Amino acid sequence: MESTILDHPVPKPRLQPSPQHPQRQPQYLAPGPSIFLDIVRFLAALTVVVGHLSLSCFTTGWFPVLMEWAEGAVAVFFILSGFMIRYVTSVKYGDLRRFTIDRAARIYSVAIPAIALTIVFDLIAAHANPAYYAANFGVSAQRIPASISFAHALLSQTWLRGLFRVVLSLTMLSQSWFHDSSPLSNSPFWSLSYECVYYALFGIAIYLRGRKRVLACIIVFLLIGPTVLLMFPLWLLGCAAYDAYQNGIQKKSLAKIFSLSLLSIASVHGSRALIDNFHLHWFYIGRMVPWMDTVAIATVLILTPCCIALRNLQISEDHLAVRIIRKVAAATFPLYLIHCPLFVLLTTVVPYSHSSVWAKFALLANALTLSILLAGLCDAFKDYLRNKLLARESPTSTQQTRLHHNPPVSTQGLPLPTTEFEI
Repeated sequence: MESTILDHPVPKPRLQPSPQHPQRQPQYLAPGPSIFLDIVRFLAALTVVVGHLSLSCFTTGWFPVLMEWAEGAVAVFFILSGFMIRYVTSVKYGDLRRFTIDRAARIYSVAIPAIALTIVFDLIAAHANPAYYAANFGVSAQRIPASISFAHALLSQTWLRGLFRVVLSLTMLSQSWFHDSSPLSNSPFWSLSYECVYYALFGIAIYLRGRKRVLACIIVFLLIGPTVLLMFPLWLLGCAAYDAYQNGIQKKSLAKIFSLSLLSIASVHGSRALIDNFHLHWFYIGRMVPWMDTVAIATVLILTPCCIALRNLQISEDHLAVRIIRKVAAATFPLYLIHCPLFVLLTTVVPYSHSSVWAKFALLANALTLSILLAGLCDAFKDYLRNKLLARESPTSTQQTRLHHNPPVSTQGLPLPTTEFEI
């Protein structure tokens, strides 16, 4: 969703390309693949929203399979995120600090408003209809290991438990060490903790070397534990998809995709088989559904050739359809993080028939409208956060930043679109 290129490209290994397979220089994402990815990510977000809307606490009369599709759509986001982070680190960032600043600005520009609105919406919902709220949304998804009795006693107070969940979510540690917590009714927030861990690990692998890399990886593991790492191969599949897009379908690209596909299957199905066989029920993997690896692999097999086929497609950014796609796609991140609390608010405050088709469309329309309105505010907040963080850099570093802050330009002198998103 960003349209600027910051800093100098990451230095490439000094390898001599072979005559058969010349090494490609990283290219800015062309308009065709960029628009295609915008469409895919919006459809994935819409799938998640409809899946949650089909829950009986909101509406009735849907097909039960919709919630399964919503769970599978998270794997699509992992693939898209890996694809785009691999892309932007190839053409955009020069060091770990710049990478961290941009990631933090992008994440918290939406996460902070989403959590703030969640708190407000939940307070209103709990006050307006306390019995219904408590019965349907008051029981948290939080899981604390039974061995930590002090934590159970300390968090017995509802307000303290809610505050604890908000703090964990803001620090992106809500899924660490077999713990599953979301800020109040905002259950989709869990995947953001996974995303941030993957950003950290990828940034460490790209920008650090030797003992610093090993020490940083150990620190990340001690903070988050093994559970989040089980879905890391799915995210890396997205990185492999970008490499295949950039370098073409070659044996090396196919081997990387095939290896990560096998690793994804082993992580998703193998871990569950081990837990069931050895009765390791304390090893919580409730967020990892069995079909996530299938969805991830299928997404890569469809996304990669489509992006390659659309690379040379001539598209005008001024076309009405393109502008609409960009506008709607920019609301994907807010839509993903705000739809559940909004549904909770409307369900408890506004009386409506849960089986009404018009009520379903109205709830969906409200979520889309609020997300589109928030998108512009979140984008401005992102720029504000980035500028504040960049202001702490040295004058020399800031001058270099400005030199590399211009957007990429095509051969016709027009800015090429770039896409960046989370979830």
